[in-house]
Amino acid sequence: IPSLVPVGAFTYSFDRDTEQALATLFKAAGDRSPNQRLATGHPLLQKISQNQSLTVVEGTAAPYEARRTAAKPRITLGQGLSLLPAEQKKLEALVVGLSRDFGLAFNIHITAAQDDDDILIAHFVPVGCTVHNGRRWCQNINSADTLRTTNKSLFALFAREIKQRAEREFSLTHPSDLAVASKLNDEIAAVVRPKVAASLRRAHGYIKAWREDGRELAAQFLEHYLSASGTPITVTREVALSFDLIRTAVAKNIERFQDMTFLKPEPTKPHVQALAATVNGRPGTQVTLEDYWKYDFQHGSPTGIGRYASSAWDEFWEGDTSATENMSFFLSAGSSHLTSTGKFDLMREHDHVRVFGRITHVWTDEGYNFDPGGIFANDAALLEAAGLAKPFSWRAEWVDILNGSIAYFGVPAAVRRPFRKWLTFDVTSTISPPQ
Repeated sequence: IPSLVPVGAFTYSFDRDTEQALATLFKAAGDRSPNQRLATGHPLLQKISQNQSLTVVEGTAAPYEARRTAAKPRITLGQGLSLLPAEQKKLEALVVGLSRDFGLAFNIHITAAQDDDDILIAHFVPVGCTVHNGRRWCQNINSADTLRTTNKSLFALFAREIKQRAEREFSLTHPSDLAVASKLNDEIAAVVRPKVAASLRRAHGYIKAWREDGRELAAQFLEHYLSASGTPITVTREVALSFDLIRTAVAKNIERFQDMTFLKPEPTKPHVQALAATVNGRPGTQVTLEDYWKYDFQHGSPTGIGRYASSAWDEFWEGDTSATENMSFFLSAGSSHLTSTGKFDLMREHDHVRVFGRITHVWTDEGYNFDPGGIFANDAALLEAAGLAKPFSWRAEWVDILNGSIAYFGVPAAVRRPFRKWLTFDVTSTISPPQ
C-alpha cells in the first residue's frame, strides 16, 4: 500500500456525493475489472475530470489519497530536433502538474510543425494512472487513441487543459504560432517552441559560437541587445584599437590633420583664415582652430557583410587573416564611423609656428540593430516585438595629444596655403576622454 496522505495537506475538499461514489466502488468486491470502471465513466472518474484526483484505502470511506509519484516523463525527439535545458525543464514540470491534478502519467514526443520547422509541438502520450483505486493501479489508459475512444469528454478535457497550461509556459505571439496551435484541437498536443523561442535559440547559438572563435565584442553586443534594456554601452580604447580597421582609420584621420588641415587646406574650410592670421601676425601671435575628419565603415558583401552573418563567410575568407578579423569587426559594429575632432593652439615663433592640441576620436554607432533583409533581420524583428531585445547605442572615445612645429611661407603668406612643411610632428595617445 502506498503512503497515505491526509486530504488536509491538499486544497481539495470532498463532498458527500464523493464519499458515496467511493463506497459504491469498494462494495463491488466481486468486480475484477476496476480499470474498465475507471475508463467508462464511474463517478470517481468524473471527480478526476473535475480536477480532483483521489482514491481511498480499500475497506474504508475516509477521504485519504493514495498516490504514487509518476516517473519522469520520457521525452523523444523527431529527427534533427533538440530541446534547450530550460524547455525540457518546463515540459517536465507541466507533466508533473498534469499527473498530480488528473491522475494520469504521460510521455512526450516532440515534432516540428509541418509548415514551419521553427515551431515545435509536444505530443502527450498517456502511459497509465498514478492513482490507486483501492486494489491496483489502473493501466488501461495508455494511449491518446484509447482515451479518445473510451471517454471522449475526458479526452477533450485533457486536450484543452494541456493547451492552456502550455500556452502559459510557452507564450504564443506570432500568427504562425497561433495557426499551428489551432490545428491541434483534436489532439493531446501543444506548441512548446514558438517562433520567437527559435529566434532566441539561434541568437544564443551565435553568442556561443562567437565566444569560441574569440569574437568577444560581438558576443557582448548581442547579449546586451537580448537584455532588452536599451542602455548605451561604452567600449574601451583598448578594445577599439584591437581592431586593425580602427587603427587604420585613426592613422588615416591623423594623416588628414597633418596634411589636409595644415598643408593643403580646402579654401572653404573655416580655419584657413586662422592659419593665415597666425603666420601674418607678429611673433607671439596665437590662434585656436578646430577641424574634424570622419571615417565610415560600411558593410556589404563580400568586404563587409553586415552584422550576424553565418560562418559560411569564414569559409569564404579562409586563410585570409585580415579578412577574418574584418569579419569580427563587422559582426560587432556593422556600419559605424570614426570621427576625429582636433582642437589646436597655434603660436608663431620666429621662423616657424608651434602647434599643440588634442585629437578626440569617437567610434560609434547610434543604433545597434538589424537592417531589413539581413541574415538575422527576421529573428531580430520577432525578438523586439516580443520585448526580448532592444536596439542600443554604443561608443568608444579616447584622446591623442599632438605636438609639432611647422614652417610657413614668407610673409605675407598665401591665404590658400600658408604652411610649407612640418618640422616636427608627434602624436601621443592618452586613455581618458577630454573633460
